[in-house]
Amino acid sequence: MKTTFLNARTFFQLGMFILIGAILSLQSCKKEEPEPIAGCMDPQSDNYNPDAETDDGNCVPWRDKFIGDFILSGGSCISDINLSNPGDMMTIEPSSNATTKTKILIKLNVNGADWTITANITGKYEFEIPSQPFTPNPFISNWGSGSIDSNGNLNFELTFSDGSPTQVVCDYEATLL
Repeated sequence: MKTTFLNARTFFQLGMFILIGAILSLQSCKKEEPEPIAGCMDPQSDNYNPDAETDDGNCVPWRDKFIGDFILSGGSCISDINLSNPGDMMTIEPSSNATTKTKILIKLNVNGADWTITANITGKYEFEIPSQPFTPNPFISNWGSGSIDSNGNLNFELTFSDGSPTQVVCDYEATLL
């Protein structure tokens, strides 16, 4: 009888050993899920990652490269309107609405009067200025567009109109300080 008890006990232990081995073996074959790719998921950001599956919170909006103090370094204005001179300063700030990362405020001083132009970022290096009143003279409206290169050189064009067929077009160049 003692032999049967040992055989049953041995078979039980052997069976448990095989069962545990099988479970461990199956678990080791289990495919691990890859970590999701983290990155910037905002397509209007310089560091946009189209392969990102989770946003890492480190997006750099296109707008940010335009922010800063600039010195006007050249350009021409086809009129006697003296809007600025080489060496004058210009500041570009983000719009006050933090959720709108596609707007900038271009601030100039024109003959002692502060003038703010609202612009919309339309591409990685481009912006458009929708028609808006020319603050120093609200009877004149202005609009235009511009771009910045990777070195911080800004070029933009403004068109001024008082509603008559004659329009004044000014080109400006500015460098980020």
